[in-house]
Amino acid sequence: NPTVELACRELNIPHIMNIYQAIPEFFRLHYADIFPRYHICDSVCYAEFWKQQLGTISYCIRTVVEDKEPNGFLIDPDMLRFVCIGLLCERKNQLEVIKAFEIAVKCHGICGTLQLFGRVGSEYAELCQQRIAEGELEDHIMIRGFSRNMEAVYRNSDVLICGSTVESYPNVISEALSHGLIVISTPVAGVPEVVRDGDNGYLCKGYTAESIADSIQKVICDAKAGR
Repeated sequence: NPTVELACRELNIPHIMNIYQAIPEFFRLHYADIFPRYHICDSVCYAEFWKQQLGTISYCIRTVVEDKEPNGFLIDPDMLRFVCIGLLCERKNQLEVIKAFEIAVKCHGICGTLQLFGRVGSEYAELCQQRIAEGELEDHIMIRGFSRNMEAVYRNSDVLICGSTVESYPNVISEALSHGLIVISTPVAGVPEVVRDGDNGYLCKGYTAESIADSIQKVICDAKAGR
């Protein structure tokens, strides 16, 4: 990205820096004047990070979802349909989500299903599939791969689980909320700016399988209580 930005500056092409990961170690070295002055991202915390590190004029611009009641009349608390969406990779943390669902099924007796949508073909994706097989969870957890019809995926789901450890703000959360899904998410970066625990979603205390499983259990309890 900096190479493209350098070319734009040399050719006098106006440009705005999009999202980079907020990694403090990136700034241990001194950099030449290679970055744009203007920056947009989809979380307030990332905007503040880049302002602090580079002195940019940074703005948070993201999709907005008006408060929408979950589709309670469609939800069967005894067979909730969970979905996890995104490239299967370490920072998306699907392996911990799978482990969390295993805890929910084997320790809490949950009878729902979890479907994972996203590009596969990586070693990490193979580890996820291996975990499902080792836990004999094929009836509960399925890796579906990439889908071109996410509208149908959301229509046929009740709960989104976002397990990410590195993000700015996952747009799938806004997409899920706009379709009336319940959202469970780790407290990564800008997520707490949107998801209010116990109000419009469920924020996990951490990024481990145990933390995610606790939130799954809360969703089940609230669904059964009609909340």
